Amino acid sequence: MVNYDTYQKAEQLIEQAARQRATRLDLRALGLTELPPAIATLDQLEDLYLAHNQLTTIPNGIVELKQLRTLLLSHNQLTQVPDWIGELEQLRMLVLSRNRITSLPESITQLKRLGHLSLDYNQFTNLPGFIPALEALIELNFSGNQIIEFPDTFKSRNLRELNLSRTQLTVLPEVITSITTLRSLKLRCNQIKQLPESIASLHQLWILDISDNQLEELPEGIGSLTELYKLQLYNNHLRSLPQGIGYLEQLKQLSLSGNQLQQIPKSFVRFSKLIALGLAYNNLTDLPTNLTLLPELEYIELEGNPLNPELAAACQDGFDAIMQYLKVKWKQEPRRRSQNDSIYAKRGNPDDSSLQALRGSRTRNNKKKLRGKPIDSKRESPGDAPLQALKAEKTREDKVFVQRFKENIVWILSKVNQKIKTWLAEWF
Repeated sequence: MVNYDTYQKAEQLIEQAARQRATRLDLRALGLTELPPAIATLDQLEDLYLAHNQLTTIPNGIVELKQLRTLLLSHNQLTQVPDWIGELEQLRMLVLSRNRITSLPESITQLKRLGHLSLDYNQFTNLPGFIPALEALIELNFSGNQIIEFPDTFKSRNLRELNLSRTQLTVLPEVITSITTLRSLKLRCNQIKQLPESIASLHQLWILDISDNQLEELPEGIGSLTELYKLQLYNNHLRSLPQGIGYLEQLKQLSLSGNQLQQIPKSFVRFSKLIALGLAYNNLTDLPTNLTLLPELEYIELEGNPLNPELAAACQDGFDAIMQYLKVKWKQEPRRRSQNDSIYAKRGNPDDSSLQALRGSRTRNNKKKLRGKPIDSKRESPGDAPLQALKAEKTREDKVFVQRFKENIVWILSKVNQKIKTWLAEWF
């Protein structure tokens, strides 16, 4: 049933867009069940927003909008996508979230410029195997659907962001680990019990979210994801962490809350860029004292642990009190001159002056000095390494940074064009 008031308003907005030769038309949240035929006359239109309506089909008049770049149809009642969708050759962003769609036409592969595809919270039972044919696709959101079978042929050359949260996955398909261009992989709220060792091949990942699963352990290969800056592992069944996790030197956010951890690896001392550390609701009684050496750390979440009385009291007083507790404990610990302790010998006791240098001033020089080697008996520690080796390591890090910047500048610009242009003005 057509609501004539909203239909008339849509007609007025279309007429205004035609008169002004507008490239953007916003018809969101009007309660539309159909579009006025005049929509087909807006041949100059580039962005069309139809989210939060009551459309049951995608209006045929849209096929005439050959310059269309962005089409938002989320929060409607769509059940299918028409074959003519492939004729919108300029389309860059297609958002079909929160509808009732069960399949896609293969003609969608004709959208050679499509970079963003959102299919989340529909009624798919399988991920269409032809999606990788979308050569320009860099972001795919398929969360909130049920994946009964994952296509073995799902290999993409340019995909950067993949969201498979809430898809009832019980394992991480090996084929996903072959998408080495991925920057963000989200697998929240599934039933995954273990990760394959092949996850180590995703060496370009920045964000990995496997929260709310059933993980009991992490593979050693997790330490190969050296570009990670955000790792979400909360609400799993982890009892311990591999020492190799210390190689994730770019980490800024690490959430391990809601697991069964009894201790934290000393290799955490490698996290010189870590800002926030979530450890709530585990089985921790204490923390490693070398956390005081993390210059950027600003927040530790510890509630819900069976902490020793002194640390529990410090938690009541906040982050600074926790750091003071660890500093005092450090002074009380005997210094053992082992290879694993060489990093401490290099930096000395964390008395007030050294702590101020490590955590107070936060100058660039101090940050550079805090870069050490992993606490691993198989590797040479900074205390034993020659000066030339340290300089070589610094040069290598600089080269990696430059290479990473060059590789991603095109992607960042494309994200600006797609998201800044639309998403900041959108609510889905």
